[in-house]
Amino acid sequence: MAVDARYYRGLDKATRLLLGGSNPEIFLFHRLLKKVIFVLNQWGYKEPISLTMDWEEGYAIRCLRALSNLLKHRAEIRQLIGSIGFADDEIFYPLQAADILAYATKGHLQHKPPAYWQVLIEGAPGVTPPSYVSEFYDPKVLDQLLGR
Repeated sequence: MAVDARYYRGLDKATRLLLGGSNPEIFLFHRLLKKVIFVLNQWGYKEPISLTMDWEEGYAIRCLRALSNLLKHRAEIRQLIGSIGFADDEIFYPLQAADILAYATKGHLQHKPPAYWQVLIEGAPGVTPPSYVSEFYDPKVLDQLLGR
C-alpha cells in the first residue's frame, strides 16, 4: 500500500482523522489492518494472527496507540489480531522480504518497477505465483474516500 504523503499531510487535521489517522503512516496502518481482515474473511480464516512490523520507535508507538484504540471499538479486530510486534529488519529476515516487496510495489505504482517485479508477481517458472494486491491512495482516491 502507498499513499501520496504530501497530499495527505496537506489535508486539514479533521479530514485526516476522518480518513483514519493524523499522519500517512497511521492511515496506511489502518488500511493494512482492514485489508488483512478482508483477506482473512475471504479465506474463512477465523483464528487470531500475529503481525510483525518494522521497528522504528516513533512508528511503533503510533501503531500501538492506533491499535489500542481500535481494540476498544472494533470486535473484529479484537478477534483476529492476536498480537503485534516490532522487529529489526536486519535480524528478522521476513521483514527484509517485506522491504523488497515494498520497494518493488513503489516502483510498480510509479510505473518504474524493478527488474525482479515479474518474478514477484508471476512466480518463477514452475512455481505458483503468490497472491498479490496493491493499493495506491493518490489524491483522486483519497477524495473519493471522503465523498468529494
